[in-house]
Amino acid sequence: MSYVPTVGVQNVIFSVENRVFQLFDIGGQRIDRRKWATMYDGIDAILFCIAVSEYNQTMVEDPEANRLQDSLSLLEKISNEPKFKNTPLLLFLNEIDVFREKLPLMPLEDSLPEYKGKSAEDGLDFIEGLAKKAMEGRDESLRRIYRTCAIDTESMSKILEDVFRTVLKVV
Repeated sequence: MSYVPTVGVQNVIFSVENRVFQLFDIGGQRIDRRKWATMYDGIDAILFCIAVSEYNQTMVEDPEANRLQDSLSLLEKISNEPKFKNTPLLLFLNEIDVFREKLPLMPLEDSLPEYKGKSAEDGLDFIEGLAKKAMEGRDESLRRIYRTCAIDTESMSKILEDVFRTVLKVV
């Protein structure tokens, strides 16, 4: 199975513990972002994904823009959106497996010169710090950060249990 990026808005309805959830998977390309404003009402939680492995890649629509920096900028914008002031934001720093494999071949400091760490964990800590800075205006009780590898089903199962517990508190 290969990855297929989300294009536009995908609507998924599912149930967990006899509760029905509606998830909107919204494409992250800049052209898709204009559609987001129509979806701002009635949101109980925001699940935001950043592919940390994209630290050295550029945007398809803007070859000058770094994907990680763009994601962090978007995270900051969403974190500071007044309509989401009291909405839990759950951040997934995803593709940590790919990040760990890629880092020795493509140093993080080549893309983020301010990075001074030595290991993959240092790199993940650094990126998580950038994410925390992007969310610094948000109440800490309304944010969670998870380091994820979507193909690690055991780890993802535990993370998703925590996500559902968090979301169930607000719905």
